[in-house]
Amino acid sequence: MYIGGLTPNTNPTKDYGVVAPLYYKGGIFVHDGVIPGPLGDNTEKTSIGKACSKNILWLVSFGDSSIEAAKADGKITKIASIEYEQLGVLSGIIYHKFCTVVTGSSAAVETKTDAKSATGKKK
Repeated sequence: MYIGGLTPNTNPTKDYGVVAPLYYKGGIFVHDGVIPGPLGDNTEKTSIGKACSKNILWLVSFGDSSIEAAKADGKITKIASIEYEQLGVLSGIIYHKFCTVVTGSSAAVETKTDAKSATGKKK
């Protein structure tokens, strides 16, 4: 139970988790924004992966906007940064699109082998 009946805002794009900021910042009819997310490993930004989910009329939802889906799209193994993109029409009632954009490196894991196992012969 939360104090005073308030629940925490766990939306990764905090301003869009409640309707009030849309009134004073604008965006009731159309809003479009890019929100920086938490940072990952300190790695190069050589690959970009994007995963989106969409909603129409609050009736039909489809897509996968998870971080794992974005990593798979860009074949990313180490995350450098995460951003979220949102587009909504009439506060997201008519149409809403939420995308997760992951940047990072897709370097394959290198394994070292000695000459004996690489050639298959004994020395």
